[in-house]
Amino acid sequence: MLSTAKHLCIPVVSNHSTITTATCILLIPPILKIALIAPPHIAVPPADYGGTELFVAQLAEGLQRAGAQVIVYANAESTVNVERRSLYKQSQWPIKNTEHALIRATNHDS
Repeated sequence: MLSTAKHLCIPVVSNHSTITTATCILLIPPILKIALIAPPHIAVPPADYGGTELFVAQLAEGLQRAGAQVIVYANAESTVNVERRSLYKQSQWPIKNTEHALIRATNHDS
């Protein structure tokens, strides 16, 4: 948890102005819920390099260790050790398929 739970005790006073019992309730701090959205084309953490996706993985696991409820939205090949959700089944980068390699030669200056 981000902070420890505390007890709130309310003394119960009898007719003789003496404290006879105390009613205690447990105060549980709210859980911080965090969603991290990673680019869907590279696994989190990435297998081949250490870019944004590696940062997202380390941040997600650190926040979870601190007590937050973390969900990472990434592709299905992701292995980050928190709850994961995905729309894409596999990584699309780096381009390993020769049919898609033409995109690498595209002039992005225009």
